[in-house]
Amino acid sequence: MLDIKSKLVLKIIIKECPNGQYSIIENSDIISALPNKYKLDSEGLQNTMNYLEHLDCVSIKYEEDGVYCVCVLPFGYELIENDNQRNEQCKSPNNYWLFIIVFALTILGSILGNIISKFINF
Repeated sequence: MLDIKSKLVLKIIIKECPNGQYSIIENSDIISALPNKYKLDSEGLQNTMNYLEHLDCVSIKYEEDGVYCVCVLPFGYELIENDNQRNEQCKSPNNYWLFIIVFALTILGSILGNIISKFINF
């Protein structure tokens, strides 16, 4: 499971490395592409890159002086794709409206049941 910073770094690497080919990326490019809320320093980025490599999300051919030769492995693509699909399903408005309709019908059913029971007791 990836944390938010690792996912963001992986998404940036996916944009920089088309078709799973090795590309040379400077750590300053990755750091500048991160949102301000999730900024990393070069040591934090190196730790994140090592973590992604350990999870078999990326393959790092070499790293020297803040320059990475890296490619994204199929598992990395799969993680981001599954995350995107999960986010789309959670944002689906159908679930929200279905909940409201079921809730309203439940309230209406309880009111009607109460009214019918009052008429039966008379």
